[in-house]
Amino acid sequence: MSPAVVAQGPTWYAYEVAEHWRLARETWEIEERGLAPMTLIGTLPRTDQVILAEAYRTGCEVVLTNDLKWVKPKHAKTIAGLGMAAHTPESLVTYLRPWLGLWV
Repeated sequence: MSPAVVAQGPTWYAYEVAEHWRLARETWEIEERGLAPMTLIGTLPRTDQVILAEAYRTGCEVVLTNDLKWVKPKHAKTIAGLGMAAHTPESLVTYLRPWLGLWV
């Protein structure tokens, strides 16, 4: 987990979340992808580069955020170029709504 992500909330919580996802990636055999291509993320603000590079490296498919700039065209295009999607909680629920009944 990047220092930028840890700085956004309580440290103990960030490390619990990081450990949860480390175990999930191990269980689901999701391999780390290495470094994100700087040609894609290099145009974003520095703090966003760090967060997105970490998400890419750890195999994330979706970036869930309340920061609306991540779902605007510039960020969304960059994130899509990395094979990921960006969603707010509301947009993720809307996106998943057709399949939610399968999980309840």
